[in-house]
Amino acid sequence: MKVTSLLTRLRQDPEQAATSLLELIADLQELDIIEELRFPMTDDSLDTMHQVFDVCAKGIERTCQDLEPWSLDTENLEGIRVRVGEGQFFMLRKSLHDPIISLQLEALDRDQAQTLIVDPLMALLESDEPIKSSLDLDILRNF
Repeated sequence: MKVTSLLTRLRQDPEQAATSLLELIADLQELDIIEELRFPMTDDSLDTMHQVFDVCAKGIERTCQDLEPWSLDTENLEGIRVRVGEGQFFMLRKSLHDPIISLQLEALDRDQAQTLIVDPLMALLESDEPIKSSLDLDILRNF
């Protein structure tokens, strides 16, 4: 995921175009926490999943405007991706076939994941009653 994101950003920089892939990824930091959390819909409905995802995405976009260091990744096509500094990020996306919204997160360590991603995201999701009642958030609560 990091390499794809890096290549997308570097494609826009003509000076980096001739650099080899190995040179480009040599300085990428390995992140200790790489997790995918899956949130099932409480009613098992694909329609609910689409509606809830749209509400979540809008809430995340608003939060990115106010919460440091959250920064919306506008180059993402899979869902909604937010950078949280030092190569760390999270991405929320819909399942293609199941009534599940998944959260992929990558962080330097568990404390950073909790502080920069899980706690603010949990506060956002629990502040919206339709989201709170439609998504099973237990896996995020127990992170």
